[in-house]
Amino acid sequence: PAVVTAGEVTLLITINLQDWTEASQKYLYYHNPVIETVDPPLGPNGQSLSIRLLGRNFISTHYLTVRFGGVSIEPAGLHLSRLGIAPTSEEVVIELPALNLTTSASRVPLYISNNGQNFAPEGVLHWDADEDSHDEPKSMRYFTFHEQLRLGQVDPEYGMAYGGGFVSVYGYGFMNFTTLGCVFSWVPSPSAIFLSASHILCEVPNMLQSRSNHALGHAKLRVTLNGRDWSRTSIDFRFIGVCPIGHYCQHNGHQHFTLRVLPCSVGHFCESPGMSQPSPCAPGTFQPYRRQVQCQPCPRGFYCPKPRMVEPVPCRRGWVCDELGLTVPNKRCPAGHYCGDKTSTRLAWGQNVGEGGGARPRACPPGLFCLEGTVAQNPKPQNYSAAQPCFQGYYCPAGSTTTFGAGACPLGRYCPTPRHTGLPCPERYMCGPLPAKLEPTPCPEGTFNPWRGQWNCTLC
Repeated sequence: PAVVTAGEVTLLITINLQDWTEASQKYLYYHNPVIETVDPPLGPNGQSLSIRLLGRNFISTHYLTVRFGGVSIEPAGLHLSRLGIAPTSEEVVIELPALNLTTSASRVPLYISNNGQNFAPEGVLHWDADEDSHDEPKSMRYFTFHEQLRLGQVDPEYGMAYGGGFVSVYGYGFMNFTTLGCVFSWVPSPSAIFLSASHILCEVPNMLQSRSNHALGHAKLRVTLNGRDWSRTSIDFRFIGVCPIGHYCQHNGHQHFTLRVLPCSVGHFCESPGMSQPSPCAPGTFQPYRRQVQCQPCPRGFYCPKPRMVEPVPCRRGWVCDELGLTVPNKRCPAGHYCGDKTSTRLAWGQNVGEGGGARPRACPPGLFCLEGTVAQNPKPQNYSAAQPCFQGYYCPAGSTTTFGAGACPLGRYCPTPRHTGLPCPERYMCGPLPAKLEPTPCPEGTFNPWRGQWNCTLC
C-alpha cells in the first residue's frame, strides 16, 4: 500500500484474520533515488571500468541495480544492467558493462532501483538519443560509451625538455569533453584542446620540473577522454635539450624558455641547432618546404628577386634565364628568335635543357624578322618587341634578324612575299635589271624572251 512518510514499518501476517504474527523483517518505504552526477560520464567500451554515481536516497542492498538505456518501466533483460554497491546514501559504485556498438559513440540514459524492480526516474515512456526533454524535469543523467582511442602520429615528434607549446596528435575517436587530457610517460599535460574527432592538441609539460626520467629521451604519449582511462595505444615522443636543425625555438628571455619547437617555415632555413628565429632565404634562392636546413638556388628558367621567396618567378618573355640563382633576368632573347616564359637557354637547337619546365628560344617565322628581346611571333605595327615583316622583294627565312633577311630576290626571279625564295621569271617577262623584284616585268615593245628565269629581254 502507498504511504506518505518514508521509513521502516512492521509487517504482520494472519491466516484467520484474528491472530496476527509479526514478520521477522520490517518493510522499508524509501524516497526515489536520484542520480545527480556520473563520474566519469564516459568510458571506453569493452574495457573494465568502475564508475561512481553521486546523488541521494541510495540504499545498500543486494537489490541495488543500475540499468543502461530504455525507459522507466520495461521487461527485464531488454537492456544491460549492473548490481551496485552503496558505501553511503549519496554514492553508488558499479562496474561498467560492455556494449556492442554500431556507431563510434553511444549515449544512454541511466536508471537506478533500490529494489531491482522500480526504476527512477519514473514516468519516462519514450526516449530518443537526440531528445533532451527529460534532462531537467526527470533529472535524467547519461553515460557515453566510446570506442577505444587509436593514436596515429604526433607532429612534431619531439619537444624541449623545459616544455611549452602544443603538439598535434592525430588518431581516431577523440571527443570534446572537459576531461580530455594527455600524458607524456605519465607526466600530465597542462592542457588539451579538441579540434576534431581525429585531431587534438596536447601542451608539452616541463619534464625537468617534473623530475621525470624521460626529460632527455623518449616518452610514451597517451590520451584520455575521462581523465581515468588511458588509450591502449601510445605514440613515441622525444624530449631534447637543444632545438634541432630544421627547427627553431622562440625564447622569452635568456633564462625563460616557454615556447614549442617550431618547424622552420617556408621561405626560411634553419641550418644549425639552437636557433631562436629562422633565417630568411636570400634573393636568388627560395624554399617551398618546411623543416629545411638550406634554401634552394633559383633554377634555370626562373629568377628570385626578393628574400623569403616560396616559389621562383618564371623568366619574363623576351628574356633568357640560363644561370642558377638569378635575382633578375640577365640576357635578352637572341636576335632571330622569340622567347616565351621560362626560357632557360639561348641555344635554339638541341633538346630543352631548362629545369622546372624551362623552354628554349623559337625561331622567328619565315617572312618575319625578330630583333633581340622579341616576345611574340605575331606582328604588331611599330612594336618591335614582336616579330616584324621583312621588306617586299627580299627573302626572309626562319630565324631572320634584319628586315633584309637573307638578301634581295636574285636576278631572273621574283619574290611575291618575303617568305618565297624566288620564283623563276616566266617567258615574255624579265626580272631585272635590278634584284629584289616583287613581280615580273613584261618585255617592252621591240623585245622578246622565249626562256624562263631571264633578267632581261632580247631585241627583235
